[in-house]
Amino acid sequence: MKILLISTYDNHGGAARSAFRLCEGLRAAGHDAKMLVMVKEGDADCIIQPDHFSYHYPFNKFRGYFDLLKPVMIARKKILFSSAKLPGKEVIKAIQKTDPDVVHLHWITKGFMQLHSLQEIKRPVIWTLHDMWAMTGGCHSPLECTRYKKACGACPVLQSTKENDLSRRNFRQKKEIYNTLKNLTFISPSRWLADCARKSPLLGSFPVEVIPNSLDTRLFFPEDKHASRSHFGLDHDRKIILFGALNALTDTLKGFAKLRDALKFLSDKNNTELIVFGADHSKISSLSGITIRFLNYIANDNELRLLYSAADVMVVPSMQEAFGQTASEAMACGTPVVAFGITGLLDIIEHHINGYLAKPFIADDLAAGISWCLDNKERNCQLSTAALKTVQHKFDMQKNVDNVISIYKQSLMAKH
Repeated sequence: MKILLISTYDNHGGAARSAFRLCEGLRAAGHDAKMLVMVKEGDADCIIQPDHFSYHYPFNKFRGYFDLLKPVMIARKKILFSSAKLPGKEVIKAIQKTDPDVVHLHWITKGFMQLHSLQEIKRPVIWTLHDMWAMTGGCHSPLECTRYKKACGACPVLQSTKENDLSRRNFRQKKEIYNTLKNLTFISPSRWLADCARKSPLLGSFPVEVIPNSLDTRLFFPEDKHASRSHFGLDHDRKIILFGALNALTDTLKGFAKLRDALKFLSDKNNTELIVFGADHSKISSLSGITIRFLNYIANDNELRLLYSAADVMVVPSMQEAFGQTASEAMACGTPVVAFGITGLLDIIEHHINGYLAKPFIADDLAAGISWCLDNKERNCQLSTAALKTVQHKFDMQKNVDNVISIYKQSLMAKH
């Protein structure tokens, strides 16, 4: 089967990494899979770009700027709000040139793909949701806002009080476009996001299937903790807390502020170290009396595997997650996870079995979870074993590739 996956990035952020891993999994299963991207960072042969210069470095950066320009001017601050209205004919040309049996969309904003382009794809379209953008008037993570359940408007992300604002106009346009699409199926990586999609006035009429983001356990597995710590120059005697994400400190959704508050409640501070990846603030050496070390963005899976293996606990204090890929990656490396008991993380972490689900968004309960995982070595080992079993049972790449292929086949049958 010829499959074309479409993603703004090939390796930048969790959505891109998930899409690329799926592409590799499909190819390993014998399928002719390629990945069409706007920003190519890796050198894999299966990654292609549109021929037009505006999709290549450095011009592709400007596409992202232009996509965000109007929302930023309205809100008067940096926000993630996509209208997806930049011309995208070159994407359609690339799809036609590839001539796939199935087109599989992933994260497609930041100026990559115009939503109107969906009407020109003459193949079954599968769309994996990596956030809530497909069902809103432009924001990606509405948090407590539920206006997307009606028709958006008076958008808090835009700091708007007008009902007929940009979010309402975008919402109406999406509805018009979706109403013309006949062979579109959505995949959600979590039950929570699938439930949001099914209740959405935009997506509720389409099939929504749940398939979690998958991992190749030949790449993510427990390494020797002593050797892993030596690799990063970490203290072998300290308890290591790990936190990380793309834009780990500046993306408020990732919850670093909640982790910072939780650290105040930890008692064994002198024997504890916090490692943060996805940020570089080398001038900060301690936080709430705890030694802190910052690592930059880590894209290499081998480095990530060693880092997860070096830690005693991974903390994912996100305010909202479509899935929570750093949690599953850490667990694949035998590291238990502490998170708030919300959204996509509920599909990954089992309370008191492979980690700890804290009450949202209570800092002292998050701290209690961290201590609970760290203070008893025997318990930590039991959590580690359970974490591995969870990954092998739920997030095995081959199993989930088979499930995705099944959806492709159903879509192709519906086409006829």
